[in-house]
Amino acid sequence: MADTERLRPALNVILENAVIYTPEGGRVAVRVARAGGKVELAVRDTGIGIERKDVPKLFTKFFRSDEAKKTDTEGLGIGLYVAREIIRRHGGSITASSEGLGKGATFAISLPIAR
Repeated sequence: MADTERLRPALNVILENAVIYTPEGGRVAVRVARAGGKVELAVRDTGIGIERKDVPKLFTKFFRSDEAKKTDTEGLGIGLYVAREIIRRHGGSITASSEGLGKGATFAISLPIAR
């Protein structure tokens, strides 16, 4: 059971970021799978990537990496923070990973399935 009015914008942030930060000709792949009592969603892109030093800060309020600021000058740095809070309040988790700049990123979300 989920509050779709709140969960939808959280998922949209992840998908929109993948599109915004992936240059034309790149790829965004979405995978959804059931794993035990959870639904796992992974969004992987071939975009600008994330410096390793910035990965732990991604879900911090108002944080934007230098590369993100160059690509999208309009962002406020609250989207991922809000998404994480919504997912957490649904009993789930979200993680981010990247091999570095220019190597894309993956955001993985895990949400419990109601019984």
